[in-house]
Amino acid sequence: MDKILVIDANARGRGKRAATLDVIGVGPRLIVSLLRSYGFYVELLPYESFIKEANTAKEFDVLAISYMVSDFEAVRKAIDVWHLINRDGLVVLGGPG
Repeated sequence: MDKILVIDANARGRGKRAATLDVIGVGPRLIVSLLRSYGFYVELLPYESFIKEANTAKEFDVLAISYMVSDFEAVRKAIDVWHLINRDGLVVLGGPG
C-alpha cells in the first residue's frame, strides 16, 4: 500500500507564509481524511515542516501538495527537495488552483 505525504503549501508564495502558520485549510485535511477512509497511510505536514525535516519523507511513496498558483516557487522547491530524497516518488498537485 502506498504511503502518502500531503503538504499544505497554500499561501506560501516564495516559501514563507505571511499569515499565521498554525492553520491548515480544510482542503488538505479533507483529502487526508478521504485517503485514510480508503485505507491509505497518510500524513499531513505544513510546508515549513516538510522543508525543515525533509528526511522524514523517505518513508513515503507519494508526495501530494495542496497549493495556489501564487505558490509556484514554494511548490517548485518542495518538488526539488522531494526528488533529492525520493527520485522515483510520485508527485500529485492540487488545491484551489
